[in-house]
Amino acid sequence: MRLLWIDDEKENFFFETMLLEEEGFTLDWATTIPEAANLLNQHYYDGILLDQQIKDKSQPIDSDLVVWMGTLFICWLKNQRVHLDQQLLELLEKLKACPKPKESNTTAPILIISGFYDGDVQKTINQLCDGRIKRTTKPLEEAELLNFTRSLEIGKHHD
Repeated sequence: MRLLWIDDEKENFFFETMLLEEEGFTLDWATTIPEAANLLNQHYYDGILLDQQIKDKSQPIDSDLVVWMGTLFICWLKNQRVHLDQQLLELLEKLKACPKPKESNTTAPILIISGFYDGDVQKTINQLCDGRIKRTTKPLEEAELLNFTRSLEIGKHHD
């Protein structure tokens, strides 16, 4: 099975990467949303691990908007719009230039891994995903990661 992990702090997840590889997962990493878009266009994924706050040094944004980047990624992935302020809508428009994901990736299960919680962000994510998104905190517990991977549908991998 193949997973995509989107987090700008890849170096903090050495143990988790080793664990997933030992469990037999193929793990691809993206440290920016455009990198993730390219991978989602090229490969089929059984699940996505997503940081809520993705900092992209190539496209600096206001620090108070960083908490919304995971949400913008989900909007892009699912091709959905929700009520967002003007700055966020402009960022979402920029993401439309990214390659489109393979259709099956738009419904891949997502686990948000974040050390930050914002009620407005979580409410928006729940609207996008009908409350069917899993969420856990940093530091990531091994049991949480394994629970997510074991919940993935066996045999969905198409690559």
